[in-house]
Amino acid sequence: MPGLELHSVRPAVTLIQRKARESAGTDVICHVTGFYPREVEVNWIRDGEALLEEGVWSGEVLPNGDRTYQLRKTLTVSPEDQKKHSYSCQVDHASLDEKMDVKWVPEAALNMGFVAGGVLAALGLIIAVIIGALIWKKRASGARSPDYTPAQTKEQSDASSTSSNSTNNDRCDSIAEKLMTDRINDSAEASSFPLHCTLMLPHRAIVQTNRQGCGMAGICVNLMCTHL
Repeated sequence: MPGLELHSVRPAVTLIQRKARESAGTDVICHVTGFYPREVEVNWIRDGEALLEEGVWSGEVLPNGDRTYQLRKTLTVSPEDQKKHSYSCQVDHASLDEKMDVKWVPEAALNMGFVAGGVLAALGLIIAVIIGALIWKKRASGARSPDYTPAQTKEQSDASSTSSNSTNNDRCDSIAEKLMTDRINDSAEASSFPLHCTLMLPHRAIVQTNRQGCGMAGICVNLMCTHL
């Protein structure tokens, strides 16, 4: 409101870095704003002691829309001085109990810190991924049973069944031959006349099998005998 007297307002200080327009150096702007009353003292300090005047350009104190004020003071630093010295912007105002010092940290140093941090984070991530892969591989190999045998395919199962049936048929052929001989002998002994017997095997009987071989019950043996 017009005519209303403001109390002292502390300034806000911001350092802005940009490339110098007329040299290979760097311009650092100390922007002081939002302070009241108007009177303020802003200086650039080197190594915490020396008050700089050379290479320093000062603007005018300008009003803000809220009846506070602002001021800019620019320092130009060569690449050589930037490596050898430290710089800070010092502000003295009625609202401050003591002078305010804001140190300038070159953006190149900040960028190097960010790059180093990013590299370390990437390396940590890569190491974590490798360790995780090794742990997973070890667990997967340990979970596999040492006595594990792959399941037979349908073709392998059919071939095994065929081989087993062939073996069983061979066994049953020998059993049938023995039964035939026993029945011929029994028939000859029971008759008082010489007999001529012929084995009649019209077809191979269906043989029931188990793990010990073939069963006896499935074999059909027919004899046809005539008197001599």
